[in-house]
Amino acid sequence: MNLIKPLSRFNKMNNETNIDLTIKDKLFEFIDLNLRNGFVRIDEIDTDIYLRNTKRCINNEMISTIDLANININDDFQNKGYCSKIIQYLIEIAKSKNIQAIYIECVLSDAIEHIIINKFDFIKIKYNDE
Repeated sequence: MNLIKPLSRFNKMNNETNIDLTIKDKLFEFIDLNLRNGFVRIDEIDTDIYLRNTKRCINNEMISTIDLANININDDFQNKGYCSKIIQYLIEIAKSKNIQAIYIECVLSDAIEHIIINKFDFIKIKYNDE
């Protein structure tokens, strides 16, 4: 299932650590470099994130999106809230850059999908072939 987050709602995080700031800086850097797509590597948490800076047709309207296409967090750093922080920072970045939505491509786990929808207020979207 694919998920999308319209950016009308945003809550900034408090008590950011040095690792949090590194994550945020690297994500901002990707968008600031105006790259269309690529990997963001965060050595501090042994994580690779594949992002796209693109436009999508959603509900018959072309909108600008940051696509979170893949995230690979090393087992040693899972269940520590880093995925949530990455999503929250992408929302913050998109809002600051006037990007209209965050698009998460192909969530494979029903449990993760449920968390993303409930914690971040994403909306399920379907295409004609789904």
